[in-house]
Amino acid sequence: MWLWLILACGNEKEVPDTDEEAVCAWEAPDNRWPLAAPPEGLCGEGFDIGEIAPDVRLTDQFGDEVSLWQFYGTPVMLEANTMWTYSYDRVIDDISDEYGVMVVSLLSQDAMTQVPSAEDVDDWIETYDIETPVLIDDMGHSEAVIAPNQYYNTARLLGADMRVLTPAINIDDERTLREALDAL
Repeated sequence: MWLWLILACGNEKEVPDTDEEAVCAWEAPDNRWPLAAPPEGLCGEGFDIGEIAPDVRLTDQFGDEVSLWQFYGTPVMLEANTMWTYSYDRVIDDISDEYGVMVVSLLSQDAMTQVPSAEDVDDWIETYDIETPVLIDDMGHSEAVIAPNQYYNTARLLGADMRVLTPAINIDDERTLREALDAL
């Protein structure tokens, strides 16, 4: 008998009804960002410390699908934000350069608390001269990133193996953010 399982990474996979371990298949997206395939069998667990982050797949500012796991091998600062709370801080650019992390932004709401349009995101990126992936979060992944704090302008650090290393950190708290990055 075959069971259909929907795994934490969001992929539907047919597996035999045995004790065999289910694995998530990963497919490389086609976009302009660095690409490094994760190891075979990697499967997302959640956003709690020590868990493998799920393979969040969303549309970026160029209209391309981006996979969180395409950055495997590089630490990631996954930030959750909205256009109504956000004032882009150059500290994010500094962090990306200084610590060698890939900053990936999940943008879940425009100024009117609706899912941002591609035009909204274009204007926002141009205003702040952002050069890292900004993903339109129309799937609600930001809620898991900001939990349990429940406020935006929050980030979690992921190790190069996509393991969640920190609780939600307020991006405005540069000292705490840099302490977490120093521990990488």
